[in-house]
Amino acid sequence: VALVAWPTLLFGAAVFYLTRAARSFAGERAVLPAVVVGAAALHFIGIFSPGAIDHHNVQLTLTMASLSLLLEAPTSRSAALFSGLCAALTLAVGMETAPYVATIGAAVALLF
Repeated sequence: VALVAWPTLLFGAAVFYLTRAARSFAGERAVLPAVVVGAAALHFIGIFSPGAIDHHNVQLTLTMASLSLLLEAPTSRSAALFSGLCAALTLAVGMETAPYVATIGAAVALLF
């Protein structure tokens, strides 16, 4: 059961954060194209396929969560806090996401 449920839950969370990021970045009209293209891309890279119990799907989901929350950070302190928490968690899972977290940190430094 976990071999199917875990990747499916992470896929759903990744699409959810993709939807939030598209809405925050470009408005309501960008949501449908972002979900269609993004969900297809996430499906075809294979890290969310059934049986994929791996750290890469967790890292990608946490990175997407951090990015979508960062887009809401200028208006919400809790979004900024949780964006940083997701960035720290993705680094705790594996250090290969350090370039992504550094890019998010650089964006924060430039925007604020």
